[in-house]
Amino acid sequence: MAVPFPSALIRYERLKRNWSQEGLCEGICSVSYLSKIEQGKAEAGEEILSALIRRLELEWHGGEEAQEARKLLDDLEEACFSLNIEERERLREQLKQKRDVYLNGPHMLDVLLLERLGWGNEPADVRELCTFEECFTQKQRAIWLMVQKRFEEAIQLLPIADTYMESGYMAYYNGQYTHAMERLLRACSLAAEEGRARVLLYARMLLGNCYSDQGDYDAMNRHYQAALRLATDLGDEGAMESIRYNIVATQVQLGMYEKAYQAYTAMDSAYPRLLHKLAVCQEQIGLKEEALQTLDRVDALTRESDMPEDQWAKRMCELVRYRLEHPDYLKEAAYGELLLTMYQDMQKGLPNGYALFHQRWVEEWYVATRQYKQAYELKKKNEFSK
Repeated sequence: MAVPFPSALIRYERLKRNWSQEGLCEGICSVSYLSKIEQGKAEAGEEILSALIRRLELEWHGGEEAQEARKLLDDLEEACFSLNIEERERLREQLKQKRDVYLNGPHMLDVLLLERLGWGNEPADVRELCTFEECFTQKQRAIWLMVQKRFEEAIQLLPIADTYMESGYMAYYNGQYTHAMERLLRACSLAAEEGRARVLLYARMLLGNCYSDQGDYDAMNRHYQAALRLATDLGDEGAMESIRYNIVATQVQLGMYEKAYQAYTAMDSAYPRLLHKLAVCQEQIGLKEEALQTLDRVDALTRESDMPEDQWAKRMCELVRYRLEHPDYLKEAAYGELLLTMYQDMQKGLPNGYALFHQRWVEEWYVATRQYKQAYELKKKNEFSK
């Protein structure tokens, strides 16, 4: 049986002060009754609860402030589950303004959980919540699992579109494409039922990513075009830009260099990641001087940037520059060290697609240096991951 939150809070604060049950409840209620309250076997009335909280010198905010907190937290939860990032951040800023008030009230656990819920790959720090784990409702426990990136467990408690989409994203990130597509297709179905257009958009984008990494251009394009229509209707410029970039990046990965080159030169955007792919196109179709000029643009853009994606682009461009400036790069150990170090770092810190993009050069290096076993194992590993 779950222990009600106020009961657990009373026990937590009493033990933190090293008080006995007798010392806390004297003149308020019997020791046996306090024991039942702390164990969740008895629900304290408002008068007793208030008296215990006052004795613990806690500033408790119930009534209208609790209702206000509940409304804000419900709206924040909806924004999180709908992937409405702009609304989520607006509500979090609103939450920050009265965070101390809301923390000292009946919705403390929801405050601590929802402020940690968001997009990303790293689990949130949940040590602050461990004391109250026994108090969680089913939905709170699901969110508790989600903030730790334990989506497969969360799905069992909260089988909604966002949970499936997040699970699919983590599987995609780790190169587990079959599982990712299964989860993402379910996310699409649930998103349509729930009316969560942004979840549907990002699930379709991720499905496109999965097919892109597997070299299935037609299936990739089908999902990306559906996602592009959704992004256009939602006015999501970031998603539209990402989809267009991914389509052309896949063309590069599949060796469609002329087609990708024409697409890139027609684009207005010029950020490091995009310019890296353009330089690869120029390299592969023999436009060495153009490629070097493109790489110079990347150097200029990344010189003052501390954004991780820009630093990754800079490292990728260093490889392209090395190949352009050293025609015999396959005979130079420095190139192999640069390539393999970056490849290994990508496997640890980026979605699997980044490493896949560079796999052809890693295989090329292994073959050139007669490391045939490594080349074979690399190819088989990536075939198996599909």
